[in-house]
Amino acid sequence: MGRHRGQIGRRDRRRIDVKAAGYLLAILGCAVLYLAAAFHSSFHPAGVAAIAGNGAASLISGSGCVVVAVRRDRREAEVARVTAIGLAGTGTIGSIELTQATAKPICRVQVHVTLADGPAYQATVTRPIARSDLPRYQPGCAFPVRVDPADLSAIVLVDSVGMT
Repeated sequence: MGRHRGQIGRRDRRRIDVKAAGYLLAILGCAVLYLAAAFHSSFHPAGVAAIAGNGAASLISGSGCVVVAVRRDRREAEVARVTAIGLAGTGTIGSIELTQATAKPICRVQVHVTLADGPAYQATVTRPIARSDLPRYQPGCAFPVRVDPADLSAIVLVDSVGMT
């Protein structure tokens, strides 16, 4: 069943939740730091230090959540832009290297790109790839690609599951 206009999907809701939680944590951290400074004479110095430490931790954690969400949004906007205006071609995976082993590993993928007009060349894509999708990204596998006309090193692998 498709989404109706104005509705947002679960993934979009989660993204909004992370960003909203980040802002709330940052605001809460600022408020706690303010209270620690305003009432420092009313509490034992160790208590003030503990309160201020909690406020600082909240501020830093919240800011980190916001930064991560904003970076992800920018990357997804760039992928959408290149997909919309990009030159169509074919990319064959030359190699794949795991650069960060997390729940969704970050991989550096060397791609041999062939466009309709122009010589073939090598490009690198560094993206998170779900562990369940890794078997599809083996050397020799071919994918349709979109290439930014202004920057031939900026490519998007067009996968049947999603864009990378």
